Amino acid sequence: MEAIKRERLGKGKIIEGFIKDIESRPLAIAEFDEKLWLAVIDQVTVNQDGAMAFRFKNGSEVTA
Repeated sequence: MEAIKRERLGKGKIIEGFIKDIESRPLAIAEFDEKLWLAVIDQVTVNQDGAMAFRFKNGSEVTA
């Protein structure tokens, strides 16, 4: 039980740090941010026709 609690607290601190980092950035992203990409993107699928599907870590998907 204590191990689960410590793990959750650790994840909470990571998320808190990520939120503070995002809040300190300008609203428009001027260049690729690998840290942001890795934090939000779960998978990208590129179809034969070039269409792309982005699946986010929260489960939502966007096609482009």
